[in-house]
Amino acid sequence: MLAVAVSLALRLSFETPLMAQTESGTPDFGEEVVVRTGFVRVTLPAGVGKPDAGTFEVRWKHRPQNVTRVLGGADAPLEVGIAVDQSASMVEALVPLREALATFVDEWTTERDRIFVAAFSDSLLPIAEGRRDAAPVLASLPVRPQTGQRPTALFASLLQMLPSFENSDARTALIVASDGCDTAPDVATQPGAAGAPGIASRPDRSTATRVAQLAKDLAIPVYLVRPERGPCRKASCVIDRTGRWDCTSQSPPRIEHFGSPDPHDRRARSMGISHDPSVREPTYERDRFAGLISRGGGAAFVAPTPEDWQRVLGRIFQDLDRQWTIVFERDADEVKSSEVQVYATFAGKRTRLR
Repeated sequence: MLAVAVSLALRLSFETPLMAQTESGTPDFGEEVVVRTGFVRVTLPAGVGKPDAGTFEVRWKHRPQNVTRVLGGADAPLEVGIAVDQSASMVEALVPLREALATFVDEWTTERDRIFVAAFSDSLLPIAEGRRDAAPVLASLPVRPQTGQRPTALFASLLQMLPSFENSDARTALIVASDGCDTAPDVATQPGAAGAPGIASRPDRSTATRVAQLAKDLAIPVYLVRPERGPCRKASCVIDRTGRWDCTSQSPPRIEHFGSPDPHDRRARSMGISHDPSVREPTYERDRFAGLISRGGGAAFVAPTPEDWQRVLGRIFQDLDRQWTIVFERDADEVKSSEVQVYATFAGKRTRLR
């Protein structure tokens, strides 16, 4: 079965007025036909030829929705948002990261593409709008972190950034350069909050689920690029007497032995890696987020070396070259993204994409 990435959006409030045709075939400007339009983005496998409207089927509750246009491919305009994590845990990765991102913008995009950049730690800060500004801004990103230990508001920042997309181009993506660890305080665990603290009590507005769902609703694939594997960790940065930055992990993993300390005791003994409980939930949410965005048409990568950053960004650009937008007419206002099925026919074989 073909592996195809799919992102879906339904512009429930987007209505395109068209001129009606009179019996003579001339436009009657006194009448208006309202066509409610939805669209779905798909990333096709390598080697598949250029699709057209007849390649795809879009269905809602087994009812076909009329596919009107297919837009995209390597020659179509592109909109890319880049979110750069500048928290203390990302300090070592910032130099290769900024060089790779600047190269991505400078060499793989054109003046007709919209590129915008934002940085985040405990809050989101837009830092560049437009391709002309994005490349030099990315190349000169400061690598000195904020002092002290600050939370990383990853999901809140992405929820703020996603609505910044104009979403009017055939191809689009959000690239997130981050370790993927959201360490911002959980409102549900603050004094006075009801319910026991933990993963289940995290407010929906700040979860990985909410970000992935919003990206899916907007048909924007999200690509997370992490500098290393392993669990989340807290880091703190200070300036020493020589003016150099020193960033250290506050809770490095450690090996612990379980069972009886008596070497002659034959009861079951085991060992494991212990982590600070305060980073256990961010690690769980990060891994869950990676799965959610992958199912939504994006992907999660690990890039531990400068060469890996270049390789991964090249892979993302290849995906964008194979991204297509399918425009269709909705036959009812009740059509929802979670209820739409998408099929395609390649070389005579019908395949369900969603």
